[in-house]
Amino acid sequence: MNKAVVIGCGILAAAILVGCGGGGDDAVMKDSIALMNEMSAILEKATDAESAKKALEEVKKMESRGNELKKKIDAMSKEQKDALEKKYKAEGEAAANRLLKAGLAAGMKAGKLGP
Repeated sequence: MNKAVVIGCGILAAAILVGCGGGGDDAVMKDSIALMNEMSAILEKATDAESAKKALEEVKKMESRGNELKKKIDAMSKEQKDALEKKYKAEGEAAANRLLKAGLAAGMKAGKLGP
């Protein structure tokens, strides 16, 4: 695992959040938020370098789910995205911020980020 995994978590969160405004289907948005929260929960359990590395590996395995959700979001019209963004903005931002914070903390514990 390396810095790219942690950065990837942040990018995934941002992509889902930006896209979350997108979708004609509430399920896609709910799934996106659930995925970010699931990833965060895994990363937040990391207490030391070894557990952080394992958590980062587990989260990396979840990337395909995020990529599939992003494809669905990308296929939505601007109007659908705008409507969902408005509806889920607070929840989506909270999930994305949680994931970013958890990813950075795990990266630091794993020795993949920082000085």
